[in-house]
Amino acid sequence: MYQRRAVFAGCSGRIRLGLSAIKRSIPATIGAFADWRSGRKDRVDWVWDDEPAEIKTAHGPLVTLPYTVEPNDIPMMVAQHHHADVFLKRAIDQFDRLYAESAARAKILCFAIHPYISGVPHRIKYLEAFLDYAARHAGVAFWHGAHILDWYRGAKR
Repeated sequence: MYQRRAVFAGCSGRIRLGLSAIKRSIPATIGAFADWRSGRKDRVDWVWDDEPAEIKTAHGPLVTLPYTVEPNDIPMMVAQHHHADVFLKRAIDQFDRLYAESAARAKILCFAIHPYISGVPHRIKYLEAFLDYAARHAGVAFWHGAHILDWYRGAKR
């Protein structure tokens, strides 16, 4: 893990945030992610909530960022063979619920997309339709994991 971190930092100029499949993790892995040597203080694939949360470890807190299996184009379109309009409907339905709940506190809608699936010519218009739909709502921001982590840490202070 430490060697991969060094290679990524050498190529990109920054430390890579989390992104490791939780279903392949063991309890010891959770602490290793928070280990100061790894440079990773977050985890972006914990399928459990629509808000960041912290897990206490022997190496300090580990921030978990939302991840989803719905909407996610691999299970939906590759494994379950749904048409892209089903992805659009689920994404809008999930957005509408979380947007309503966000009146009381911030919510995060995570959706997992891959250019070789959702970016192909016969599917891209459905992704674009969802992004256009969400962008029309006041207070919506499109952030990647580093932005969410910075926001969460700032709000905790």
